[in-house]
Amino acid sequence: MRLWLLGILSILALIVTAGTATAQSSARSVSWQRFDADLTLQSDGSVAVVETQTIAFQGPYQQGLRVIPTDRTTGITDISVAEVNAAGQTTPLNFTSSSDASGVHLTWNFPQITNSTGTFVLRYTAHGVTRVYSGGDQVDWNAIYADRPGPVAASTVTLHLPADVQQSSLLSAIYQVPVGRLPEQVGSATLVDSRTLRFDIGSLPASTGAEVRAQVPATLLPGVTSPPWQAAADQADWLQQSVAPIGGFLVLLLSLGIAGAGGIALVLVWYSRVREPSVGPVPPRLEQPPSDLAPPLAGTLIDGSADLQDAVAILIDLARRGVLSLKEEPGQFGSDVRVVLHRATEDSALEPYERVLLVALFGRGVSEGQVLLSQSRLRFAAAVPFLEQRLYEGVVAAGLFSANPAVERRRFATFGVTGIGLGLLLAVIPSLLIGWLVPAVWLPGVLIALLSGLVLWFSRKVPRRTMRGALEAARWRAFRAHLMEEPAATRTLGDASLAYAVAFGADREFLHRLESPAGSSTQWYGPPVGPGPIIFMPDGWYGGHGGSGRHGGSPVPGGVAGSAPGGGVGGPGSWSDALADLLSAASGALSHGGGSGPWSGGGWGGGGGSGGGSGGFN
Repeated sequence: MRLWLLGILSILALIVTAGTATAQSSARSVSWQRFDADLTLQSDGSVAVVETQTIAFQGPYQQGLRVIPTDRTTGITDISVAEVNAAGQTTPLNFTSSSDASGVHLTWNFPQITNSTGTFVLRYTAHGVTRVYSGGDQVDWNAIYADRPGPVAASTVTLHLPADVQQSSLLSAIYQVPVGRLPEQVGSATLVDSRTLRFDIGSLPASTGAEVRAQVPATLLPGVTSPPWQAAADQADWLQQSVAPIGGFLVLLLSLGIAGAGGIALVLVWYSRVREPSVGPVPPRLEQPPSDLAPPLAGTLIDGSADLQDAVAILIDLARRGVLSLKEEPGQFGSDVRVVLHRATEDSALEPYERVLLVALFGRGVSEGQVLLSQSRLRFAAAVPFLEQRLYEGVVAAGLFSANPAVERRRFATFGVTGIGLGLLLAVIPSLLIGWLVPAVWLPGVLIALLSGLVLWFSRKVPRRTMRGALEAARWRAFRAHLMEEPAATRTLGDASLAYAVAFGADREFLHRLESPAGSSTQWYGPPVGPGPIIFMPDGWYGGHGGSGRHGGSPVPGGVAGSAPGGGVGGPGSWSDALADLLSAASGALSHGGGSGPWSGGGWGGGGGSGGGSGGFN
C-alpha cells in the first residue's frame, strides 16, 4: 500500500510540475526595447556591422540565436558576441558558428535572465556587399532582420563612409520589409556630417524588418570592383521589382476581364437558354389530362428527360389503343408478360418512336406476331437510345422545347468539359513555368475552369421550354399530382391514365408486373441520359442520382467547387493588403519604366539588400 501511495504521489507531482512548466513556457516572450545597427563602409567595399539589441525578457532565457545570409556577400568574418550590463561594462560571450546554404548560424549562451532586460552586441564584417555601377556605388543592407518574434520599440541605423561626400551626391532610402509582403519605402537618411548618414527607423512590429540603402559617388571607392553575385542579383531584382508587379497587374486585369465577361455571358445564357418562361398561376391538381399530348411526350416534357419509363409508356399506350396487347401468363421462373402484335393501325398513323419500338420487338415489316417480354429485354434495351432520340425530336416538333434537349445538353457538356480542361491547363502550365515570378498566374485558368463548370451544370438544365411548353409542363405536373394520390389498383390497361401514370412514375403496381421473372438475374436498363438512368431490376424501378421530376427529387448542382481567388490564411484583410501591395508595386514599376529610376542600378525599390536573416532567444 505504501508503494502504491508513493507511486500515485509521484505521478501527481510530475503532473503539477509539467503543468507549471507549460504555464511558464506559454508566458515567455521577448520584445526589443532598442535594435540599433552601426554600419561602417570600408575602402574595399566591405561593411563592418555592429548590431546592438536591448531585449525585454518575459520568463527565463539563456541562449541567443542568429542566422546571417551570405548569398549577397562574399563571406562573413570577424564575428564576436558580447553582453553589456546596466553599468555599461562589456563581457565577451562564447559562441558557436556554422555555415550552410542559408548563411552563417550563430548560437551563444549567457547567464539566465528572467523577467528583466539584457543587451547584446553582435559584431561581424560582411565582405563584397557593395554594388558597383558607373553612376554610383550602392550599399543595400537589411539592418533589422524581419524574421523576429517580437516588436522593436525604437531603432536607428548609422552608416559611416570612408571619406567626405556632398549631400547632393548622395541618394538614400529606408524600406520596411514585412515577412511575406513587398517592401515599402518609408523615408530616407539624414546627413549628420560629411561622413555619416543616420536612418531613423523608429518602431517596428513583429515579423517586420528594416532595409537601408545608400548610393555614394563612384569616386568614393575607386579600387572596388563588382562582386560576383551582383549581375545575378540585379537581374533578380529587376524581375521582382519590375516584371513581377507588372505581370501580376496584367494577370489581375485579365482575371477581372474573364470574370466580368464570363459572368455576363452566363447571365445572358441563363435568361435566354435556361430560365423557364413565367406562365402564371396553375391549379395544383388536375383530375383530367390537360391536353391530348401522348404519354411518352408528356413524361419527357415534365422532367426534360426521355428515359426508360417513357419507353415503357409507349408500350402501354400502344396496348391501350389496340395495336398490341399485354397478357400475363406463367413463365419458367414465375409470371411473364406476352406481347401480342395486332397491327390494326397503319404505319402512317404511328409516331416515329412507336415504329422504332415495334421494330425492336417484332422486326421490320411484321404486321402480326407475339413475343415474351423476358426474351425481348435485350432488344428493347438496345432500342432505348433510338426511342429517346425520337421522343426528343417529338417534343421539339410539338413546339414544347426551344431546341433538341439531347443535342443542346451534349453541346453544353462538351463546351463545359473542354473549358474545364483548358482552364486547368492554363492554371498548371504557367504556374510551373513562371509561378515563382508571378504567383497569381494560375488565377485566369482557374476562373475559366469555374465558369466552364457552371456551363457544365447548365447542361443539365438546357434547353428552356417554350412558353407553350412551360404552360403544358405546369399543367401536366398538376395532373401528375392527381395520379400520385389516386390508388394504382384502380387502373387497368384500358384506362387512358395508366400510360401517363407509368411515364410519370406514379404507377408502380403495373411496373412490378413487368419485372424480370423471379430468380432471373437479367436487368433491363437504358443508358444514362439527363439526370440519371432509370434502372429496371428485380427489386423495382430506381431513379438515377440527382434526378428531377420522376420521384419528386430536385437536381443537385454539379458545378466545380472552389475557393475564392486570392484567398488564404489571413482572410479578407490579408487579401486587401496583398492587393494594395500589388497595385503599389505595379504603379512604381510603371512609373520607373521598368528601370532603376534615380538609382544607378539594382532596381528602383527595396527587397534586394544583403544581410537580414533571422534571430531569437531561448
